[in-house]
Amino acid sequence: MAKIDMPNGDDANISGDDVLVVRELAAVERKWGDVETSSRSIIFTKSGAIYPILEVPQILKKLDGVKFAELTAPNEMPLQVNVEAVTDRDDASRALDDPRTRSVLRFGAGRKAATVRVRETKEQLEEIWNALGLPLDPLA
Repeated sequence: MAKIDMPNGDDANISGDDVLVVRELAAVERKWGDVETSSRSIIFTKSGAIYPILEVPQILKKLDGVKFAELTAPNEMPLQVNVEAVTDRDDASRALDDPRTRSVLRFGAGRKAATVRVRETKEQLEEIWNALGLPLDPLA
């Protein structure tokens, strides 16, 4: 379990196994109405999202045992993806996805499984998985 610092002096204890994606908040996400939030990042977990006051490098340091790969969202935002949690990869849908999306990564089975869309192709993802020593089964 990692203790993650939250706004207002609170903290959240999260297991690295529950983390799917970590990224910085976009400027537009840091402001809710007229109020600027102290949150600097977002952690997508199996059960939802949390908004810590920590920057992404600080979070990654606290989640030291998790294998993250830096991938790219369709809008070019860097994403830290827990590659061991990825269970499947699909091609992007030309009808539904941003044209810059090359892969849809799934975390679990079924229609309700969490997903993340990335710009990396299957071949690029295979290179990343190989470099991390991970089996390519989820990418098949």
